[in-house]
Amino acid sequence: MNKRVIAKLDVKNHQLIKTIQMEGLRVVGNPADRMQTYSECGIDEVIYHDLVASLYDRNSILDLVEKASSNCFIPLTVSGGIRSVSDARQCQLSGADKFGINTSALANPSLISEISSNFGSQATVLSVEAKKMGKGVWNAFFDSGREDSGRTTDEWITEGVERGAGEILLTSVDMEGTRRGFDIDLAYSVAEKVNIPVVVNGGAGTLEHIVELLQINGVDGVVLSSILHFDMFSISQIKDTLKSKGISIRP
Repeated sequence: MNKRVIAKLDVKNHQLIKTIQMEGLRVVGNPADRMQTYSECGIDEVIYHDLVASLYDRNSILDLVEKASSNCFIPLTVSGGIRSVSDARQCQLSGADKFGINTSALANPSLISEISSNFGSQATVLSVEAKKMGKGVWNAFFDSGREDSGRTTDEWITEGVERGAGEILLTSVDMEGTRRGFDIDLAYSVAEKVNIPVVVNGGAGTLEHIVELLQINGVDGVVLSSILHFDMFSISQIKDTLKSKGISIRP
């Protein structure tokens, strides 16, 4: 199976934001412009994430999603603030192909099966914000990595898959934005336990970090933000490097 290169756009008040360990918001651009650029340069998918939707009980990016999707024809995942089938439907009508759920799913796990039943498992993305608690143990966090659910990622992901999630978006809270590399142990831990696609976010700073991650069996995609937003490497550089290492990618 071809590996995917995915751009993640974190949005607050219609601005593109970058964080470190999911804290310290920094404005880095216009999300619609970035999506257009990344699409034209060969990105495989885009994730639009409303950073503050769960905190303020709202979803304020649907107009941005609609504008962006009208000009780009690549798969688009929307996350943040999806609390019901109705919310997911509004995202779909705005142009979303998949729905990422985390905080609301932890509060109401039946939401996973409800969205899966209505839109299909392939559109149901369980977003997992993992923080290391000890050797080989990570807990699932919510509210942009601020709150501990008290559940291990193993336990929560197992339940999510059983309830109908068709993809895992795995973020290491510890490594996010640091550019120090991915939490490879975490990626291995999740990829070896599930038989659905796993895409991993948090920590890319070099091309070697991306190669190391995508050499893991069961990791289907890499999710990038800083490395793209700050023009550290182009999408073509990333894909050419992956091809040179024998990693199968989308054309």
